[in-house]
Amino acid sequence: MNNISTLNITSNPKLATISAASLVAIGTSSQTSANVDIHQNALVASSIQDTKEAPTVTVVQGAASDAGVVSTDSGIKTLDTYIDDAIAATGVVSVWFDTVSKLETQGTYGGAFTDVTTSLTAPTSWTDSNAATNAAVYSSPYTGYYAYAFNNDETPLDQYTTGAREYQAITYVFDVGRNAVTYTDKDLADNEGFTLYYTGGSTTWKQGDTYNGSTVETVDQLVTYMNADTSLDAIGIDIQADRDAWYKTLLTMSFNRSTAPGQNTAGTVSGTGRIAYTVTKTETGLSSIIYTQDAADGDGVAELTDDLEIVLGASDDAFAVAGTNDNQLLVTRSTSGGTASDHSPLGSLFTVTPIIDAAQTSTTAQLYRASAGAISNTLALGSNNFSFDVTETLLSGIRVTLKNTGSQAFTAGVVSLTGAAISNTAILSTYVDSGDDGDVGGVIDNPADLLSTSNGPTYANDNNIAPYVTAYTQISSGTTTTVTAAVDAVLNTKTGW
Repeated sequence: MNNISTLNITSNPKLATISAASLVAIGTSSQTSANVDIHQNALVASSIQDTKEAPTVTVVQGAASDAGVVSTDSGIKTLDTYIDDAIAATGVVSVWFDTVSKLETQGTYGGAFTDVTTSLTAPTSWTDSNAATNAAVYSSPYTGYYAYAFNNDETPLDQYTTGAREYQAITYVFDVGRNAVTYTDKDLADNEGFTLYYTGGSTTWKQGDTYNGSTVETVDQLVTYMNADTSLDAIGIDIQADRDAWYKTLLTMSFNRSTAPGQNTAGTVSGTGRIAYTVTKTETGLSSIIYTQDAADGDGVAELTDDLEIVLGASDDAFAVAGTNDNQLLVTRSTSGGTASDHSPLGSLFTVTPIIDAAQTSTTAQLYRASAGAISNTLALGSNNFSFDVTETLLSGIRVTLKNTGSQAFTAGVVSLTGAAISNTAILSTYVDSGDDGDVGGVIDNPADLLSTSNGPTYANDNNIAPYVTAYTQISSGTTTTVTAAVDAVLNTKTGW
């Protein structure tokens, strides 16, 4: 019998002796962990003497350097080699006498022994944490002397903090002007950019400036230029600029019918029926299923796109408006409450996936009709008779965060960011929309401070908005929750005694 990494000999009230001389290892060299439990049996130590080592010897109590004598007929010592091998591995080793008949301790090297048997109290709990506590007690009630061998590894503290807000942060978000159809960014107009006002002055970043040897002409160049500027660090303002806000998703629907290999024509619905889609919900990333109104016979991609716009507009998941082409929609994800579009950096791609189910109970519209009559959507799709899809392209605006690295709050009404040479060409710095057709909006679509109570998430991801929206009075270390308490390493071995 050898190579046992998990050994459990417990709860045997008549087990008084063990014979295991042939068990000497937990396994091969690849076995690096062990779990050994021997307790709640009938193993007796007739006598234990804890000797005091010479003053010249370095001793760690409970370790191999700690000497003593154990007298026992239990046979537990036949496990010494195995126990030492288990202690050298990771894991918990918990081997105990159930009875200690006599305990003597020696106060000084070479001095007399003191009988403390009457103060002995046997352990009553065998969880790893309680056993670790008992194994470290070498004074009354002397529970540590019941341990023939106990070892556990140190476990670091496992905890997390929520609600921490480390610094004041003011964030401004802006939509950008885009070219029709392609929705690529427009170039900056002459001198278009941003001006930051602060106590004692202002700084402007704009088209025509030179950064890194090149003239600033595009939104991306302007953002990179601003983000690299450290000139205001000395007065406690860290400029953080990025393209990670005011997200929109450009949805493009395609619906084609195959008339011959390699030949397609515009697809149309045969008869009436609805289309079902799976969509992502708010900033939590969950999904839901939406159903359009019944499409009419002969409806094509333009009508189906209109139907999708209507059902998205009626939901709390997003705000949608028509794009340039009749198969395009611009969609902005809503905040958790569904009352405003999410302009924060926590926004993301809004996905829309058509559901083509075999039973045609989700999507009931007939998307393909052969000359011989209707066949199921799934069969026709699998045979490449038609294609129907919605693709997504993520469009992003501009975020400028003012991180307060100073020791006082920003002066209210003084520290602010505005558009420079406002033309609403590439930077829509005066854009206001109520959510009606004309552009993608929500109830609140003003490019100004990002507000955690309106155009930023307020529920599931509230903690994540802190680096972008935190008032000076909200600065807090947060609430720390301990998942697993730290466990100190405990070693108490009497092998060799």
